[in-house]
Amino acid sequence: MKPASGIGVLEKTMRVLNVLAGEPRPWGVRELSRHLELNPSTVLRILDVLEAHAYVAQDPVTRRYQLGNVFYRFFSTLTQMNSLTTLSESAMLRLREATGETIYLNVLRGEERVCIASMRSPQPLCAVIPVGCCTPLHLGASATCLLAFARDDFREAYLQKLQRGEVASLSVSDVCHLRRELDQIVATGFAMISGQLTQGYSAISAPVFNRKSTVEASLTLGIPDVRFADMTHRERCIVELRRTAAELSAALGYPKTNPWDATSATKTNALAAVHELAVGESH
Repeated sequence: MKPASGIGVLEKTMRVLNVLAGEPRPWGVRELSRHLELNPSTVLRILDVLEAHAYVAQDPVTRRYQLGNVFYRFFSTLTQMNSLTTLSESAMLRLREATGETIYLNVLRGEERVCIASMRSPQPLCAVIPVGCCTPLHLGASATCLLAFARDDFREAYLQKLQRGEVASLSVSDVCHLRRELDQIVATGFAMISGQLTQGYSAISAPVFNRKSTVEASLTLGIPDVRFADMTHRERCIVELRRTAAELSAALGYPKTNPWDATSATKTNALAAVHELAVGESH
């Protein structure tokens, strides 16, 4: 019998870790082997090695496995390396205090939006957005905000892929509607979508720019619809969100004055956008 290559074993190990990370619950050896279509003895050998280095931990009673504590150290290192999450922490805290809602920070990774920081609302009923959550760029306020302010060539290439059905199955009219939505996001300075990803919840997202004047992230408020329906609260959330996004942009060296800062004109535009969405919701 030919011994397994190092690359083959490594690939199987990565598959085991991806399952444990993708479905965070205790897994038995036979359950994992069936899920991955691998020999149980192979899975057990991989788990033994991973456990020895704290990549997985085994429950002494159930004998099931889950991710180990070593990943907390990795997460801490990544957080320290990512100046954006460190820089945004105090601003996100202030925004949460001002709005009482869940705050999350998102970046563009390939053709997806990835949440890299999240602060849960202190209220019992609130949006819950885990770090690492990914969505395609045409779904949700956080993602469409990133797509709207992305480079023109990137945005157009993504829309063309949508139209050809390479990313998702959208009709020509759906893509045309998305184009109009993206233009509206750029015009108003924020994305606002209700119930697209999770029924009963809405989101408002604003862009954060860097010193090169390109979009660095999207800053988002997740709001239960029962509070989102309050127009005064919705308007306040928009104004506070855009003020915070402008502060973060300035901290990252964005050389321009943000046209969507918290001025009276911004408040007027925010209220107009709120009323426009409210009209759409009533039809």
